[in-house]
This record gives sequence, structure tokens and C-alpha cells, in this order.
Amino acid sequence: MPTEAENEDENKVVKESEPLSIRALLARRMRLCGLGHVEISCCSESRLMLNIADDDELRLFARALSELMLVDLRYFEFARMVDMLPFSVDEKKKILPCALGSAPESDPNMISERVFDYLCDNSLLNLNGFLRFRLQDVIESWQVSVDIAAEEFLLIEEYNELLEILGLFSDVRPTDGTDVLVILQPDGSCTVTDGDKLRIDCAPNSNEGVLSMLTGMAPSHITLFDFSNGACDKLCRAICLLFGTHVEKD
Repeated sequence: MPTEAENEDENKVVKESEPLSIRALLARRMRLCGLGHVEISCCSESRLMLNIADDDELRLFARALSELMLVDLRYFEFARMVDMLPFSVDEKKKILPCALGSAPESDPNMISERVFDYLCDNSLLNLNGFLRFRLQDVIESWQVSVDIAAEEFLLIEEYNELLEILGLFSDVRPTDGTDVLVILQPDGSCTVTDGDKLRIDCAPNSNEGVLSMLTGMAPSHITLFDFSNGACDKLCRAICLLFGTHVEKD
């Protein structure tokens, strides 16, 4: 039966160097689903037509369309949502990958069944309309991921600003001439050794306590060894921001 897939002409990305080719994306998905032999005809710039032979092909086509929306168009939909946020372009570029990475995975089989059921009764499917109205639960989960990523970005920015302010305070307060050695461990813990060779072992996720202790010690120099392989990135960044030029990182 003739089946059409329509794509409205709207900007779906923050920045895009070339127009989005729904035809090319759909053709790729159809090849992966075993429909490479089905020809895609262009009725207009925004409308495609295909001849689907039977229910078996229709089910495969529904699978291809579901993957097109959940995988290929997912990035552009996230970019559109991020583009609506009141942030600068550079800030949006930081928020977008966080939102994409934290978004829950949708069940492709369930979405494919929704598309199949729709196409059984309709020969025309508008991609944007289907996403907005038939997959509202998916769109809403994506929007939640974007909102959470934006909130986390603001928290990190505020945290870094606070550390910078504390760092300025650290620069102007007197030091006691102490040299301190800080070693960040792979399990997220750290070891602090002061000028008197007193060693203090700090448990994982005790960043605030470590920073408070170092601030109280008022060292003139901190030698920082990071062996954490990313487990102590936040603490490492905080120490560098808080004590600035007093830190020597090896």
C-alpha cells in the first residue's frame, strides 16, 4: 500500500551546516531493517512516498521509522529543546551532551508497535506530528533530561564561582609556610600529609571535609598527585580553584 512520511520544514538544531536529509536517514534505516529494495520517492521537499507490499513489510517499515525517530532525530530534538534554554551558545554546547547522556532509553519494540498500529489505519505519517502527539511520553522524558542537565550545569557553575571566591580569599589570607602533599587515590579517597609528616587518610566522597581541612591548614604550597583516574576529578578541580597558584600538580 502507498505510505507517505512527511517532515515539516523547521529548524531542529542549534547550528546546522547542511539541511537535514530525512530521505537519506530513512533509506539507511530501511536498509538495516531489510527494506533496502523499497524505493523512496520524493513528492516534494518535505514529503516522501513508498510502496509497502504487505503487513510484513509494513512492520519492518514501522521498525525503521521508530529507529529514525528514537535514534536519528533524537539528537536534533534534544538540540531544539536545549536551544530554547536561556543560556549562551557555549553553555548550550556543554548542556546538550549531558542531557543526551542521561536520557532514559525508550523501548524500540513498543514504539515500533505504535507506529505499526498507526500505519495500519493511516497512509500518511507526519514525523513531527507523530513525535509531538503520539510519543508525548518520550518527548516529555527527553525534556526532563534537558531540564535536569540545565539545573546540574547551573549548580556546577555556582559551585565553581564559590570556589573562585574562596580562592581569592585564600590568596589574601596569611599562610603559615606549610608544605602539604595531597595524593588522590583510584578508589576516590585521598591522603594528606603536612609539613610535620603527619598523614591523614580521607574517605571517598569527603570533598567538603578535605577542602575545609586544607583551608584551615593555610598551606603556602600544595603538591598534588592525582592517581584517581577520574574518581577525584571534582576534588582535584576544587583544590586547584581554591588554592590557585599555591598548587603544584604532578
